[in-house]
Amino acid sequence: LLFDGQSDQVLVPSNSAFNFTQGTVEAWVRPGAAGNNRAIMSVRTAANSSGTRWSLHLNQASSTIGLYNGSSFTTLSNSFTANQWYHIAAVFNGTATLIYIDGTLLGTININLNSSVTNAPFKIGAADPQYAFEDFVGEMDEIRVWNTVRTQTEIQATKDFGLLGNETGLVAYFPMNENAGSTTTDQSSNAFVGTVSGAVWNTQSSPVSSSPIVNMVVTDVNGNASNCQATVTVEDNIAPMM
Repeated sequence: LLFDGQSDQVLVPSNSAFNFTQGTVEAWVRPGAAGNNRAIMSVRTAANSSGTRWSLHLNQASSTIGLYNGSSFTTLSNSFTANQWYHIAAVFNGTATLIYIDGTLLGTININLNSSVTNAPFKIGAADPQYAFEDFVGEMDEIRVWNTVRTQTEIQATKDFGLLGNETGLVAYFPMNENAGSTTTDQSSNAFVGTVSGAVWNTQSSPVSSSPIVNMVVTDVNGNASNCQATVTVEDNIAPMM
């Protein structure tokens, strides 16, 4: 989805599934050339301790990424080239927030989410109407929300691939593959529906491939079946022929 910073957002109504105290949020982002602390994602209705659970921000012009929890805003420095794709992950571990860029730990922000706020919607590309100048400028894809503290190894293992939707701890997964319409659908078991306002569908896709994980069902001659998941790697060892 392409966001122009003019009241564009994806809105998912408030739900207790987003009230985790420890978890991880991930997104592929392609920031445009813009200043201000642009909101990647948020659970927030107002910029105060009674209206913000958390909001994750990227400032391309000042080369920072930061977290706001209603009372504190803390940033880490990182150079973001305009119109280049980055994988962003924020891990809330209960006391602090770890920020990963493209699977590499950038650093730790010494604030956590504000667990006292439990009735705010989940937003992609926006924080709240009072701070419209924080609306995101650029493109986003592959939004993932987890209620587990993901490790660096786990983040690296899945960031470049689509998910199946049944992964342990997955709260919401918006691959944003609709390419048309005013909604985008969560592919997790929660099946949330995000309402797209202003943002437009774009054919510029992120560097994400189909999942290498497949569901396999094996049936014996007696009709007994068993299923499992496996990672499949396909190799082409045949030389091309002219």
